[in-house]
Amino acid sequence: NTGPPGGRRQLGRTRDKPAIEREAQQLVEDDLALEMRECPDCNRSFNVKSFAKHASVCKKVFQTKRREFDSAKHRALEERPTPAGKGHRQQKSQATDASKAKWREKSAAFREAMAQNRLIAQYQKEGRPLSELPTLPTREDSSLVPCQSCGRTFNEAALARHSKICKSVFTNKLNLKDKKR
Repeated sequence: NTGPPGGRRQLGRTRDKPAIEREAQQLVEDDLALEMRECPDCNRSFNVKSFAKHASVCKKVFQTKRREFDSAKHRALEERPTPAGKGHRQQKSQATDASKAKWREKSAAFREAMAQNRLIAQYQKEGRPLSELPTLPTREDSSLVPCQSCGRTFNEAALARHSKICKSVFTNKLNLKDKKR
């Protein structure tokens, strides 16, 4: 061993180049001294200790054939009606129908916005004023409910939270206007 006593390296000191080269040569010789065995299944080489463990895993992974996944069969299982008394799939399908409808609305609104943006770009390219643009009818989200005090729209859960605050704020604003008169 060419290093300092106790195996620790002292800061500020460097080992000389021949010592490093000797150590590297010793490591190479130690690696060559290990007996290597080649796996007959995958042709990779392992030392004797690792080969025993690898052989069992290699046979399991590379030699056994996996079942082929049949996506059409699984799709048919999902679409098949469920027996009576098991409404889990039915409830799930109703929830997905609602989310699909919501997605369709958002998708249609997005496509309309893209078409409107193309029109704007065309008008700008032609040098026409944007005031001539035809206006698209705005779609209102059917799931949103307007606040009675301020008129802003919210989903039902958010409206419940908002209305508590909005009523007090809105009545305070009305009271301040009356006092100023």
